[in-house]
Amino acid sequence: MGKIKAVLFDFDGTLVDTNEIILGSWRHTYKTILGRECTNEEVVGTFGEILYDTMVNRFPDVDPEDAIAIYRQYQEGIYKEAIEMCPGMRDLVLELKKRGYKTAIVTSRLKSSTETGLYKFDIADQFDAFVSCEDTDKHKPDPTPCLIALEKLGVTADEAIMIGDSKYDIQCAHNAGIKAVLVNWTICLPKEQRTGLNVADWVVDKAEEILDIV
Repeated sequence: MGKIKAVLFDFDGTLVDTNEIILGSWRHTYKTILGRECTNEEVVGTFGEILYDTMVNRFPDVDPEDAIAIYRQYQEGIYKEAIEMCPGMRDLVLELKKRGYKTAIVTSRLKSSTETGLYKFDIADQFDAFVSCEDTDKHKPDPTPCLIALEKLGVTADEAIMIGDSKYDIQCAHNAGIKAVLVNWTICLPKEQRTGLNVADWVVDKAEEILDIV
């Protein structure tokens, strides 16, 4: 592994706490389509997956675009006010930039709603590159999103690390040849599932521990 020059961040559940909003969106979507609310356990495993694919898998008899519209309409009115930064992550981003590291967002979320969160917490200008679900038709765990970020940053895989909260983040990073950091405040990758392809190179309990890694 070379000298670390860049840090890639997942957005949902890693940088910004959107967990309750996402869970609420799924409960609303299930209620609207199936007439019942889902349990948290039914959907947390999909966190990090591209939304279109999840809709196809969960509601095969419904046009996935219609299901996505139901999901996103629920979020529109509450998203900006409800989201919060994950503890210590804003300070981490600022410190990384102060120390000269390149940074990027690599997310399966739409660029517009991701930017809403970044601007709310005044860190949008702290990222040198941005990769959203709109930048490619190949999504996590495929390596393409991370590879796009590396190209935009002008660094190699062994000069970067990826920070995430889901199996999709870990697998995307590893498929791109990048070391992966799992945040231990994840709700979508419990300890019993951190095996095989889901094993991160590091697990951190606090954001500041990432400074020791880089």
